[in-house]
This record gives sequence, structure tokens and C-alpha cells, in this order.
Amino acid sequence: MRSPKTRFPAAVVLLLALCPGGGCGRREATGIDVSGTARLDGAPLEMGMVVFAPVGGGESKAGTIQPDGVFKLYAITPGRYRVAVQTSMFAGMAASADRARRSGDGQPISIREVPGTFRAVPKRLEDPATSDVEVEVGADAPLVVEVSSK
Repeated sequence: MRSPKTRFPAAVVLLLALCPGGGCGRREATGIDVSGTARLDGAPLEMGMVVFAPVGGGESKAGTIQPDGVFKLYAITPGRYRVAVQTSMFAGMAASADRARRSGDGQPISIREVPGTFRAVPKRLEDPATSDVEVEVGADAPLVVEVSSK
């Protein structure tokens, strides 16, 4: 009968053989990093999120819109995507900031530490399933997500 000391190294060798590189359970990030600009009626959005859902199904990717309208997506697979632009999550915080500015009862606040002006997009654009915006993601060109308030 073997002692526990001799079984442990065999178990470690088996584990390393099954998980090369020590990466059991971890998936390596694949895809490309891209950036783009989100615009509403021709002007850059200053806050919100963009959600890219692959046409035909798969894992969605999201990025935060910065005050200059720029967003970044990391490890996204090139291909065709339906795009949602989500701003409603900022509506309540924007209303609080606006009240604070008007009342003079304190300093204006920024939303999630990002200053900017809240502009709502139509509800249909907030979900990739109902959005009519589609883009092709590739390594060569920056993305432009153009939406209309109409």
C-alpha cells in the first residue's frame, strides 16, 4: 500500500497534465480591442453604455461612453453586431445633479465620477433585440454608432 506522500505528487502531475499552463477553468481572452464613438443626432453622447450583441447569437460585449463620446470594447470577436445604446440608467442620477445645480445647495455632481450632460435615447435603442443599429466590427476601422432621437 502506498503512503499519502506518494499519491500527492501523482495527483499534482495528473492535474498539470489535464490543465496545461495551470489554466484550469480559465479561458484566455480572444478577439480584438476596438474603440469607437457613440453619437445621438450627430453629436457625441457624453454618458451611457454601448452593448454589442453578435448577430446570430453569442457573447455580448459592453463599453462605457466617456464624455467625448468615445467607448472601448476589449477582446471582441470581429463580425456583425446589433448595438444598443443605454442611457436610462443615468436618468435618475442626472436629475439629482440638475436639481443640485439649480438649487445652489451644493456642488454639481458627476455621474459615476464622469462629468457630462445626460441625453436620453429612445427606449427601443436600449436593447439589442429592439435596436435597428447594426455595425461590422473589424480590426481596421474605428466604430461609429450613430443613433437618432426620432
